[in-house]
Order: sequence, then C-alpha cells, then structure tokens
Amino acid sequence: MMIKEQPAYSEERAKALGIVLERLVRLLYPQRAPGSLQPLQWSILRFFTTADEQTATVSDAARYLGLSHAPVSRAVQTLLTKRMLEKVENPEDRRGSIYHLSENGRETIKSDPFFVLVEAMDTIETDRANTFEQTLRQVVLHIALKKDKS
Repeated sequence: MMIKEQPAYSEERAKALGIVLERLVRLLYPQRAPGSLQPLQWSILRFFTTADEQTATVSDAARYLGLSHAPVSRAVQTLLTKRMLEKVENPEDRRGSIYHLSENGRETIKSDPFFVLVEAMDTIETDRANTFEQTLRQVVLHIALKKDKS
C-alpha cells in the first residue's frame, strides 16, 4: 500500500490565510470613497518619494510596480490633479516628464497607511519576522512565476 504524501499546508488553511491577507490589505486602505487616495496612488507616491531624477518617470514607476504604463499614467494624472505631484520637463528626453512630490504630496505621504503595516511588523520577534518574510517571498515568487507562464 502506497502512502500519499500530504501537502505541508491544507487547502482550507491556505484559503483562510488568503482571506486574512486580503483583509489585511483592505484594513490598510480603509478609505475607498471617490476622491480618496487609492492603493495604487499611495504606491506611486511612495515610489516618487525615493526616485532620483533619472528614474522619476511614469515608465519607471510602472516598471517598479510591475504594472503596465496605462493605469500608472492615469493614476499619475489623478495625483497631478490633486496637486500631490509636480511635473517638470525631462532635460534628458524632451518627450518625457519627470515627477516629484509637491508640498501637498510630501504632507500627504506622512499619513501613508503603509506605516501602520511597518509599525505592526516592528512588533514581531526577529525569528518570526524572518520566517514571515521568507514565506511571503516564496508566495510572491510562486504567483509571479505562475503569472509569467500564463
């Protein structure tokens, strides 16, 4: 009689954990009303907070976020309208523009919901945090590889 090897983690537990992770994201970004900053917009603000002059473009933001140009471009336009980003001509390429946070954007990023996650992670013991990090990296890699195959 052959014994079938059990998966390390049951499908039911995997689904439950997926629900918890989805809930985590929703808790981080509670403001979903029209006019509120959406998760992508927060990610774009974060990107332009650290981007240097050579990588402060929509294309670089899209590449960094792993998204196509169109949704990032639309979100950048919204952030320009909300006066959270400023646009300047790219001295290296007259066809493109460089973006940076405006004063309003710098003030807004101080209340980034992402900091709640950073604060929560800071409360976890180092060994558990390391295991959690390795696990998340493995999950992200699996999803990315599966996405690349489709």
